[in-house]
Amino acid sequence: MENTPSRFAIRIMIVLLFLVCTIGCSSETKNSFPKNYMAEDYSLPDDFLAISATSVRDGVFYFSVIKDISGNKYLDVDTAVLAGELRYIDFSAESASHVTIPYPSKGNDFINHIFPNHDGTLSLVIQNYDERKGARNPVITETVIKKISLHGEELFSYSIMEDVRDHANIYITGFIADHSGNTYLIISDTLYVFHSAGELNCTIRIPGAMPKVAQSLDGTAYLFWLGASGFEMAAIDIENGNLAGKHALRAGQIYLDVAAGMSSDFLLAAGDGIYEYDISQGAEEKIISFSELDIAAGFGGALLPLTSDSIAWLQMGENKNRFTVIHGALEAELSQKNTLIMGGTFNSFLPWHYEAVANFNKTSPDVRIEIKTYGSDGTDDGMARLNMDIATGQGPDIMILPRLFSMDLYAGKGVLADLYPYIDGDEEMERSDFQENILRAYEIDGKLYGMPIIYWIHTMAAPRSMTGDINQWSLDEMIHFADRYMPGSTVFSWANKSSVLSICLMANGDSLIDWPDEGRGVQKELLVKMLKFADRFLPDDAYAFDEEVTERFKVHGQLQIMSHEYISGFTDHQKFSGIFGEPASYPGYPSENGNGSLIDSNYVMAINNACYDKAAAWQFISSLLTEEYQWSRASISDFPIRKSVLAQKIESEMKAYYETDENGIQKEAKRWTTSVGSEKIDIYAAREEDIQAILAVINGADKIRVWNAQVSSIVYEEAGAFFSGSKSAEEAADIMENRIRIYMDELK
Repeated sequence: MENTPSRFAIRIMIVLLFLVCTIGCSSETKNSFPKNYMAEDYSLPDDFLAISATSVRDGVFYFSVIKDISGNKYLDVDTAVLAGELRYIDFSAESASHVTIPYPSKGNDFINHIFPNHDGTLSLVIQNYDERKGARNPVITETVIKKISLHGEELFSYSIMEDVRDHANIYITGFIADHSGNTYLIISDTLYVFHSAGELNCTIRIPGAMPKVAQSLDGTAYLFWLGASGFEMAAIDIENGNLAGKHALRAGQIYLDVAAGMSSDFLLAAGDGIYEYDISQGAEEKIISFSELDIAAGFGGALLPLTSDSIAWLQMGENKNRFTVIHGALEAELSQKNTLIMGGTFNSFLPWHYEAVANFNKTSPDVRIEIKTYGSDGTDDGMARLNMDIATGQGPDIMILPRLFSMDLYAGKGVLADLYPYIDGDEEMERSDFQENILRAYEIDGKLYGMPIIYWIHTMAAPRSMTGDINQWSLDEMIHFADRYMPGSTVFSWANKSSVLSICLMANGDSLIDWPDEGRGVQKELLVKMLKFADRFLPDDAYAFDEEVTERFKVHGQLQIMSHEYISGFTDHQKFSGIFGEPASYPGYPSENGNGSLIDSNYVMAINNACYDKAAAWQFISSLLTEEYQWSRASISDFPIRKSVLAQKIESEMKAYYETDENGIQKEAKRWTTSVGSEKIDIYAAREEDIQAILAVINGADKIRVWNAQVSSIVYEEAGAFFSGSKSAEEAADIMENRIRIYMDELK
């Protein structure tokens, strides 16, 4: 059928439109959000394929939908006829009424942004998607800004195509209009501002990533972006065409959405909840905890302030939408369950953790999990505060083990519970269900102190012709290897002194220190060896990371022999082999003990020995070990700990897909393309050789990527004197040894 988008086109439009949903203004009356609150899901109609845009003002939720109007009972890409509808639900009324605005949809024109104006009209962004022959994605042929009444009457319209670069890729990720009728659009790395009559006012280069545009409570337009240390914001000065009055938000915090506030200038939605931000105070205040409401924010959603005491959170997907209304509640209405705390450093938490907690809380009748993030205020990484809570018996019941931690230190002090008895007593699993070598890496003296739910492998990749199939070598062997190729070539991809020292520390943390201090203590000779090896490489200030790869694996004009990589899937072997122009091998890092490839995960769960209900804590951890949950994570990336799901991942990655070219010839379709300098490497379904190469890396790994942050800090601080020539390697190592011993004594 003519102008009928394919299944791929439908998916692309849904994903793109989900990412660009626009948030409007809340009421301008200042009120404090209730201290006690609860969440209720509101059922949206199910007569559409996807929501393409959302916004809200004064309790009215506006949204556009994409429907199949062909009359098919099920979506058929060959006969589907897509059309858009514009709707609203008035949550400020006594009963939430659902109304369709009579605005006609024309062909492949779709609304992908809505902004409700203060005068009761709506500003819309409408784009035409045309599937051209040979084009991988639908091509955007027209983008217009329209203003309509709630009766569907078009008040004015103008095209922005002549003023915007790259017409085929006008993916608008932010849109608002101000009281004067000026419109603000984010397209790629540029903010475009148009006058009410449609002329281009100015363009402003966006200084960071993940840009968002929103109005404050008083109607001022602001731009938000992710900078080097966290989100920043500034008022948009359209008279001078620049940003004014920059403010830094909480360091390290990722904000998923922004809206005008109810009692402060803005509402900010993060993975753990909703914050108020007052510009005059320069600080965020958390007013809603998602974990308390069993809401998993995931990687995005729409923040919709409805009334003075209600806020909606909309999560959209290809097959489901969840519209949750959060409102004030009496204390008696709140759920009463036994509570366990799941804690970790701020950098340890991912959207997956919040999702897992929300799913568990919904189905657990007696126990609920609450999340505590150490360092979420941005003042530090949270490790010191986590350690202090553990030392005083106030540590979290369930722990996400930080990547900067010492398993020996935690286990030696009796902090962590042995998880093997819980696996052995669980009717749904047994030890043999899991990859034995991965579990052994988290053992000490036969006791399992951490359970990696998913993991990946850090390793060094190299051309097989140079290293053969070795998967383990010592630092002396690495030095001998380097002697053959340096200085004419560089061995590492991150080839400055501090980075090479970091790699050596990472691979030898288990050999450098004997934490109980029985026998070896600090290995000074190993410190000296690492310092001298790192000193072969470029000074930190002479090495430019943005010049790392200029053509096929050349760094600063030198052939790069090895690459510091992580492996998270079986097709990675194609990528590394393509980089080297021959089959890759994986010798790993130079290590004095064990295999050279390192197991890494930010999803290692543990139980605090001080937990009052370890059985309930295990109940939560075991929910992450089911085949269903394991596949939900492993199908995206990384490796599952369950053997059966790893086999499922292999089968999935080996499945080939085919496409027919213009001559009617069927050929295998590539999965994606990766770049190395100016070269492109096409990645296809995994071959048998890919599977065997990566399995060898997985099955050979026997220790975790871990190091102690305080020890590393001591080494880096004292290494500078050696690298600058003011101290010998032995003198610097003496100071390091003394400082590390003092630190170890403090921990006793």
